[in-house]
Amino acid sequence: MGHIKRVLAKTTLDHMPLFFRMVRMEAAEEHLLHLHWRDMRILLWPIEQFKALYDVVQQGYEQWNGKFTPKRDIYLPGSPQNIPDEIVLGDIMSLEEQTNGVIHFHYRDLRFELAPVDFIRMGKLFREAMFSYASNWDTLIPLEDINPYDKRHWPTETKWIEKRGEKRGTREVKEHKDGIQVVADGIEHGGKIFPILVEKINHPDYKYQRLDGFKRYMAYNYLGFTT
Repeated sequence: MGHIKRVLAKTTLDHMPLFFRMVRMEAAEEHLLHLHWRDMRILLWPIEQFKALYDVVQQGYEQWNGKFTPKRDIYLPGSPQNIPDEIVLGDIMSLEEQTNGVIHFHYRDLRFELAPVDFIRMGKLFREAMFSYASNWDTLIPLEDINPYDKRHWPTETKWIEKRGEKRGTREVKEHKDGIQVVADGIEHGGKIFPILVEKINHPDYKYQRLDGFKRYMAYNYLGFTT
């Protein structure tokens, strides 16, 4: 149970989940077990993870016996350290469009199935939440202290072509230039621009590495901003 500091964004859904009646366990490929609960799927592997889940649910059900009361924290038995370290998809977070139009949101071992309308709402909700969240840690940093480049963004058009090839590199450079101009126009007209995300680094020339906001960085630089 958490303790809410503030609600970053919130919306209401006016329809039932896609699979609101579904609950089942599947033996899937490569000895994986899939636990489906409505629109959520949990991957369980190795079998010790399945056993740990089974044990805590069984013991919790036996403790419950219809005696839980509202607004009271109940801590069911089961120790997190008993769950095996293996995480099947521990480094994956992705969004996929399926052939039937459904959107799959993968986060580590979890998969959520979203109707297109819910996917659009979720995107808007995340964007609103990020603006709210960023408002707490906006800091003015000199642009010259930020390294805007990384393995996917290069300082010269020649480097883009070298990395991407003539056709793709030239196209991406043009798309970035067009995007930078759009952002610059928005800044000049007082638009709400999401801050550039950075992290501190140990580098002889820069104090920060840009994590997100290449076009924003270039637009501010183009307009003559120093921070």
